[in-house]
Amino acid sequence: MSNPTIIVYGLDGTSTVRVLFSNPMTDNDELLDVDNYTITPLDAGLSVPAIYKKIIAENKTYPTYVDIDCTEMTIGQTYNFEINVSTGGPTDFEGNLVDPATGVKTFAGTGKKPTIKSVEATGDDECKITFSEVMENNLDIKNPTKYTFDNGLTVLSVESVSGSEVVLKTSEQTEGTLYLLTISLT
Repeated sequence: MSNPTIIVYGLDGTSTVRVLFSNPMTDNDELLDVDNYTITPLDAGLSVPAIYKKIIAENKTYPTYVDIDCTEMTIGQTYNFEINVSTGGPTDFEGNLVDPATGVKTFAGTGKKPTIKSVEATGDDECKITFSEVMENNLDIKNPTKYTFDNGLTVLSVESVSGSEVVLKTSEQTEGTLYLLTISLT
């Protein structure tokens, strides 16, 4: 049997990278060792580095894939995946290392889109949006035209972006009125 080759891709809607092996692999420490895998953004200025949380092998004696859960990837950005083949690393059930010619791959990042955890009025003309994750402080998120309310409430400016919170300056809010916020950050 020849050395295993790999195919790498991100699982949609998750921050998980799947590594498919052409041969059944030995389910051992090398297969599950984070030091045997490297995931880096090709453009460090645009992408979030992938930090591994855990590696899970397919649930059988000789798995044909592993899933690498990462902290996050930037959706659509290109990542470089490399598997250690020089000083050991994962082997198939016959003891063959991954083919060095296929040990490096690129793939498009996937991830979970941030969600809004809460929106609260913090004054007569201000509100705070809390997202499910830290938001990138870029032109889109600072653009007040990306935020709209119903019932005549107008967004005048984005006052601050800090971590997972965005503070908006609004026209004067009417006490007791419920406002629906729509965000278009595409």
